[in-house]
Amino acid sequence: MMPPFKFAARQAKCIYLYKNLTAKVQWCCANIYFNRRCLKQGVIPKYALIEVHYTTPASKITQMKLQISRIKEEIRYLYKNAYVNYLV
Repeated sequence: MMPPFKFAARQAKCIYLYKNLTAKVQWCCANIYFNRRCLKQGVIPKYALIEVHYTTPASKITQMKLQISRIKEEIRYLYKNAYVNYLV
């Protein structure tokens, strides 16, 4: 049986930094994929639900456009966040 491999403090720090950054990038990519699928299928996630308290046709159209723009804004933010995490 082989004895456990020990890392120096500097090596361990680099390993954990790499693992954390890859986890953040994967999380961002998963959220981007989810949001793009929601847009394609016309489904609105719970975080993007916006209530407009009027029942006129104009308010319903406004509500849908607000929800779609909220999802698109989230996708833009996640792309920027994933890119920044990837560069670090």
